[in-house]
Amino acid sequence: MSIEDRLKELIIEKYGNMVNFCKQINMANSTLATIMKSGVHKANVSNIIKICKALGISADELANGNIVPIRTDPIIEYAKRLSLLSPDVREDVYKYIDFLESKGGSL
Repeated sequence: MSIEDRLKELIIEKYGNMVNFCKQINMANSTLATIMKSGVHKANVSNIIKICKALGISADELANGNIVPIRTDPIIEYAKRLSLLSPDVREDVYKYIDFLESKGGSL
């Protein structure tokens, strides 16, 4: 199985289909189709980085024909997501965390 086939399987697994994936990463369907047809090794570096970032895989490894997940610290990921919330919603999250901690619970 080619790297493009494995990449397509991963996209479908995570996003349901190629169209949803393209919408999510703001890439033209035709651009992704060309990458899949011509090969990732011929693709624009910025497009490969965009694809890899959305899938959470290493661009360096993809260049070597491997799909390898990037390991990230979950706390950093939660902090990034929390920072995207509105101040009101963020405050509600903090209150909920405080509530859980006061009851002896944990996240």
